Amino acid sequence: MTEPSRLAISLDCENADLDKKIKVANAAYRLINDDSVKFIFQEMQENLFKAFSSVQTPEVGESVWREVKVINALKDNLEWYANQRESLAKRARK
Repeated sequence: MTEPSRLAISLDCENADLDKKIKVANAAYRLINDDSVKFIFQEMQENLFKAFSSVQTPEVGESVWREVKVINALKDNLEWYANQRESLAKRARK
């Protein structure tokens, strides 16, 4: 597991260092607002939806749909981490 992955997993853990949580939240905010990252997510979603619309078998359709859900979950998680910045900053000020 890469270091950024470990940091992201630790964000929700009560034992994680507050500074580390803030770093992860700030990094997620920068990523989710980066035009290149937005473009990548958009392209992945569009390509998977196109693939889903032309599947030959239900099994293939199910496989593609799982990939769509993974991409959406990744994007949602980045947005969640990014949205934690404000509450983490309040905790840091206390």
